[in-house]
This record gives sequence, structure tokens and C-alpha cells, in this order.
Amino acid sequence: MSGLRAGRQIAQVAAVRYLADLLAEAAGSGPAYDTPHPLGRVDAPRPNYLQFGTLGGEALLAARPWTAEYQRAKARDVLGALGDTPWGDGSGRWRRLWFQAQATQDPVGQVWRTPNGAMVILSFQNHPHKDSVAMEYSPDAAFRDFVFPGWTNKYDPRPQGWGGADRIARFLRLLDERGPAPYDVSAVHRLAERTGLPPHTAASAAYGFLYTAGRQSESSLIPPEVDALYHDPETGDLRKHESWQLDDALREVLMPDDPEDLWIDGLAVDKAVDWWTRVGSRIDWPRAA
Repeated sequence: MSGLRAGRQIAQVAAVRYLADLLAEAAGSGPAYDTPHPLGRVDAPRPNYLQFGTLGGEALLAARPWTAEYQRAKARDVLGALGDTPWGDGSGRWRRLWFQAQATQDPVGQVWRTPNGAMVILSFQNHPHKDSVAMEYSPDAAFRDFVFPGWTNKYDPRPQGWGGADRIARFLRLLDERGPAPYDVSAVHRLAERTGLPPHTAASAAYGFLYTAGRQSESSLIPPEVDALYHDPETGDLRKHESWQLDDALREVLMPDDPEDLWIDGLAVDKAVDWWTRVGSRIDWPRAA
């Protein structure tokens, strides 16, 4: 047992474990082909797939000095729950797929054999977007892109990201023992300079974007030097938020592999710049509304 506590996220644990067992069995059910082929349909649970691949980011936000305590508790529950499941094990054997669906019937629960594993479809929105989210498992963590007949990729696949029960448990102990991690706005400026991103975009990735309706009490806790990152230095106007998806993906790689480094060295800027050069800069990120 990991000793992690799921708190109010306890329902996620059983749901994710069920899907993990299902896809592990499906991935070993027979030969794989270049295109997916159906294996059947199950009454699958629907864990919160939006939390997949965000545990590093959850850790960063939990460690902010200005994070409201109720939000810190929520982040701890997410880390404790998913960290105790295969989705949060950091093995790289999982990814999330988001399709623009051409389906005319609800495909939720369909299980497919994929070229390197298996996937299950977890959602279907018929109107207005006709999109579906699927989770794919690969036993050897080697994913191959494939054509899903009649479907197209709406977003790029989301990899598993930061995790591992021991690593998460260590982070939570450090948070208990040392309190929130120090922050350094110069790290955000270095990230912006080395990636070419605007400072307010780098700040949104590192610290989140709290300037939305109903979050005034949270944004009021932001230190002045951090708040300045989000505003035009000449006019003082709030800069337009760019992309929630970019925030999540870049924040994930800003979390150091060794949790203690967050208290010693701060944000993992080198790792984030490497990811941006190899992956992030090549993606057409959806714009915030």
C-alpha cells in the first residue's frame, strides 16, 4: 500500500483501477494491426479524465504560497487519489486521446485494440462538437500514432507526465514539513526568454491564471511582483489569457523530477525549455475563450 490518501477523490481510485485492469487484459487479447479494431463494449466507469497528466501541475499549484487552503486540500486529494492508481504511476504507459468524432451513435464504453495496446472511449459529446475522449494503454510505453477511421484528432495526445506513488508521497511530506515552496519571478522571466513565450503566458503556466470571474478572493492573495507578470508594464492592463491546454502541459514539466528540488532550486526551467523545444513549440495550442 502506498499510504496515499484520496480524500474526497476516493471514487476515482476504483474507477481508474478498473479501467487499468480492463485495458491490460485487452492489450494482450490478440494480434495488433496498423489500425484499431474493436474488441467489444463495456459499461465503463468514467473517472475524471481532465485530471489525467496533470499531477505535476497539481503539485506546483499545491505548493504556491498564495494558494487558498481549500484549493490546496483539493490538490492533495487529487494527488493522493490518482497517485495510487496506474494513471499516476509515472510509467509512461498511458495517454489520453481526444478525437473529433464522426460517430452517429454514442461510442462510450467501446474497447479497441490499438497498434501498441488498447483503448477505451470514455466520453461522447454529440452537440455541438461531436468529440470523444479515450484512454490508451501500452504495456511497453511505446505508443504509435494511428488512423482511427472516421475520426480525427481534436487535440494532441496528452502523455502521462509526472507521478509515482513514492514521489507523490515524498512531495506531500515535504509540503507538510516545510510548508509552501519559495517562489522566484526571475525563473518565469528565464522561461519566457528561452522559449519566446510572453511573460504572462509563462506565468500562467508556472502559477496558474486566477483572473477569472468569481476568483477575486484568490487573485487578491497573489504577491505584487507575481501579479505584475500578468499585466502590461506600461498601461497596467491585464494581459489576455492564452491557452488553458498550454498552461497544463507546460506546468507539468515545470515540476522537478525530485520534489525536494522545488524547495531548493525552484521551477524546472531547463526541463521545461527542453520540452518546449522538442514538443510544445510544434503544437497549435487552442486559444482561451
